[in-house]
Amino acid sequence: MNGEWRRGVMHWRVAPARPGQPVSVQQSFLEFLVDDVLLNAAVYAIFVVPAYLLVWVWLPERLKHRRIQARPRANARTLRHDLGYSGLALVVFGLIDLEVALLEGHGLTRLYADSAAYGGLWLVLSVPVLILLHDAYFYWTHRWMHHPRVYRLVHRVHHRSTDPSPFTSFAFHPLEAVVENGFTLLVVLLLPLHFAALIAWQLFQQLFNMIGHLGYELYPAWWLRAPGLRWKTASTHHNLHHQYFVGNYGLYFTWWDRWMGTELPQYAERFAQVTKGARP
Repeated sequence: MNGEWRRGVMHWRVAPARPGQPVSVQQSFLEFLVDDVLLNAAVYAIFVVPAYLLVWVWLPERLKHRRIQARPRANARTLRHDLGYSGLALVVFGLIDLEVALLEGHGLTRLYADSAAYGGLWLVLSVPVLILLHDAYFYWTHRWMHHPRVYRLVHRVHHRSTDPSPFTSFAFHPLEAVVENGFTLLVVLLLPLHFAALIAWQLFQQLFNMIGHLGYELYPAWWLRAPGLRWKTASTHHNLHHQYFVGNYGLYFTWWDRWMGTELPQYAERFAQVTKGARP
């Protein structure tokens, strides 16, 4: 998200692609979209491919006591499904990024590049602010996705992976991908955000989205007993949501589920069983 990226979308290219050949607006849109999708796909792959290879391919026997669901149900068909819908979601994300770039090019967002504009303190604090706001946004949009009509038409795509793997993390119906990345569009319009803060939050959410779909519990057994850490969702939290299709709607933290009475009662028990090597 540097100056060239910001200005390139609205002002296009001054020089033609080849001497004597004009560059069309459509070509510039398409080039931006392709570049953005490829970049997002590369970041997605950096997070999910090593994680999948590590726990699902290379170390499944050594980590079998950490399997959240005793019988792995993910198979080649599930992986093809997850990869196909992840590809569609990345295209949708690219379209929303294009919209953000267009708005920013017209000066309609509150994104900024000068770190001194709002001070270093806000630059640092804006990342946890984004995380907290996104957690609330995710909880309520996720609950809405479980309305019977919305679930049947949209969210069921994501829940076809009842035993999720890292590849499930972006396996969304295109309409759900719009909702998921709609948060980005909202915050760049409402909050002054440095580009670095926005990117830091996006990397954070990709990491913990992948962890939530890992299929294995890697957090230590004392995690839910630690006063400050017990509010952070462990991998088991979201895995149970995929197994039972209801409850545990939160992404980063458990407090919305606790406040709203939607946390599954077996969460703590299942976490204790998995981290001690016992089977539920």
